[in-house]
Amino acid sequence: MGSRQGRIASQLTQWVGGTIIILMFIFVLADFAIERHYLIEYQNEVASRGAEGLRTLLDGRSYEESKANLEAGVNVDEYTESKFRGFVLFDAAGNPLFKTSGLLPNDPGEIAKLSKAPGAGRVEIRRVKSGEGALVAAVTSFTSKDDPPISGVAAYVINVSPQQQMALETWGLRSCIVLVMIIGTMLAVRIPVKRFVVAPIDGLFMAAYAASKDDFQKLPPCPVDNEFAELYAMFNRMMNHLSDTRVPEGLAGGESPIEDGPEQPGE
Repeated sequence: MGSRQGRIASQLTQWVGGTIIILMFIFVLADFAIERHYLIEYQNEVASRGAEGLRTLLDGRSYEESKANLEAGVNVDEYTESKFRGFVLFDAAGNPLFKTSGLLPNDPGEIAKLSKAPGAGRVEIRRVKSGEGALVAAVTSFTSKDDPPISGVAAYVINVSPQQQMALETWGLRSCIVLVMIIGTMLAVRIPVKRFVVAPIDGLFMAAYAASKDDFQKLPPCPVDNEFAELYAMFNRMMNHLSDTRVPEGLAGGESPIEDGPEQPGE
């Protein structure tokens, strides 16, 4: 009869590996949630700073002066990586006064979300759709130094799709690393279990099976140097004791040997 070698290692690997997989799965979900939270916070912060900068530029200056500064800034942005950011100015009626190229939704309903004025001195974060992508816009109101003053809404817009794609790629890379860690951990658990636990138990199992067949063979040397070595020594002493006190099969029924005595002389 063969031993059940490997079943212990398999069971331990399943329990330990299953626990590790569950913990790693929780870690991946938590990591994704944290990554998404900080990405949204970063987008909101960048958009808010842009909207506040627009308000600072527009308040206290004439609109023509502010427009000239904005046009100069747009010309400079043509040589930089600014295609994922832009801004638009609306008048009080919601008509665009000035805008950068692109980054604006085509749906009038989505544009209306950007042109709606927030409270005085406030910056509101609004999310609008642009085709298949998504835009994050920080909206604030402004009042120029004209006579009469021009009031309107400034919206600083960020295209979140490239940033989300980068975040998903980073998360995917982390997930692959975590998966490799799980596989490596399961192998790292299985190998020492088979080496230090299963192998010595297998020797004891085979010796016990042989003893059940009245084969009191001596155990082989213990393959590990731990508590199993003492268990092997005690098992060997027990096997020797069983071998010395073993009752022959012919006497198992309680029969006693009859010794031939000296012949009695006839009367």
